Amino acid sequence: MGPRKAWLSLTVLCMVILSSSGCIGLIPAREALETIRDEPEFDAEEYRVTLNHTFTSLIPIEYHDEKRFNVDEDVSTISIYFSVNWAFEDQTTFIPDDSRFIEVRLIDPEGSEVYSYRTSNGSRPQEEHKLPPFELGEWVIEVDARGYGQDWISIGENDNFRIIVTIVKSCIEFPTEDGCHFN
Repeated sequence: MGPRKAWLSLTVLCMVILSSSGCIGLIPAREALETIRDEPEFDAEEYRVTLNHTFTSLIPIEYHDEKRFNVDEDVSTISIYFSVNWAFEDQTTFIPDDSRFIEVRLIDPEGSEVYSYRTSNGSRPQEEHKLPPFELGEWVIEVDARGYGQDWISIGENDNFRIIVTIVKSCIEFPTEDGCHFN
């Protein structure tokens, strides 16, 4: 090979190397990395809002509480778990239903009741699941209750309840990054 052909080959090689640097050179490098990277996985994160109370007075007393939480476009499910324990439940036939009760309401940002349940004496609520579409914004879980109990005798019988609202948000998890990424 003569010096002229060697010089021409070297010039062409230099042009190819120079043209593949910078932004244009990043394209093949990115494509190479994409082929070896694992696929993203769809996942979900849960957030819980809890309301609970134990009555400690022998005289039935009123109780009210509410908590607020936000719902955005990533929320896929809202579940409501509601548990009630009534003191001396099997011996309360003489107690009127209105003397003790628990009423739960889930209210969307528009002010509509999405879930409402009232229980008294021996009735048991079921877990409830709500699916989209959801109104976006601030939701409220609200409880009104009346009950009684006592702690000064060793048997410690009390009316009590526990309400757990579980908000599930869908997300994408990339293998090269920590945590979930929302839309």
